[in-house]
Amino acid sequence: MNWDLVISSIEEVWSGFWDSLLAYFPSLLAGLIILGLGIPLAKLIEIILRSSLRRMGLDKSLEHVGLSAYPQKLHADFKPSHFLAKATYWVVLILVLQIALRVADVPFLAETLAGVLSFVPKLLAAFAIVLAAILVGRVSGRVVRNSARAGGLLMAGQLGSLVSLAIVVVGISMAIAQLGIQSRVISISLILVVGALAFSAMFALAVGSQDAIRNIIAGFYLRKQLSPGSEVEVGKEHGTLAEVEAVQTRLVSKGKDILLNNREVLNSVVRQKPSRDESRQ
Repeated sequence: MNWDLVISSIEEVWSGFWDSLLAYFPSLLAGLIILGLGIPLAKLIEIILRSSLRRMGLDKSLEHVGLSAYPQKLHADFKPSHFLAKATYWVVLILVLQIALRVADVPFLAETLAGVLSFVPKLLAAFAIVLAAILVGRVSGRVVRNSARAGGLLMAGQLGSLVSLAIVVVGISMAIAQLGIQSRVISISLILVVGALAFSAMFALAVGSQDAIRNIIAGFYLRKQLSPGSEVEVGKEHGTLAEVEAVQTRLVSKGKDILLNNREVLNSVVRQKPSRDESRQ
């Protein structure tokens, strides 16, 4: 065995390795310098952005419209300004890391991070769609709930919640489409959820409307039988008849309002004393 040849080959490989390492060292050093400067820069941007958003009153504004309620159920210390600042920190950090990898001549990892960064705009757009859906859902649910209560529906709160949830589900489906996720299973599932919510809303409306319609019809007959200002006794309740409203009868007793369902008043034994004006006549 020619040991001189073996030793010569090992020395040649070792020399080539050190030559390659020395040639690559400047690029590696430049990449590490960029990364070392980029990390504190990303942190500084996060601190400045969080402070600016807090001074602008972003947390209070989003909390006022109710956009912070859902995330706070998952994390009690959730703050929109902290979330946006932290998201910006990671975006800047990934960008810095990508630049460092390109300078360090690691193209594979650099291209991978470039793909991640190209996905960020879609992710932000999807996040904005979900936030808008939550806002519109809460406002719409509140309007429906107040309108249903004004109409005397007993399930007004549940109906408003269903409307709000349905809008949020539609927003989530739009966000999924924005992300480019084309899944028939997800689409079918969302259609089934929206359909179930719509059916539940219709059922709740139908059930709630039955009592409302009965009270409205009862109110029609009560207005013919009872006169405002009369002393009325309905079961254990006693007071002066103030008004027969759409679905309720309002009595006043000792300065306090007593509200009774029109159907309950109509089905009860009502004792009526004429008002003072009627007695004088």
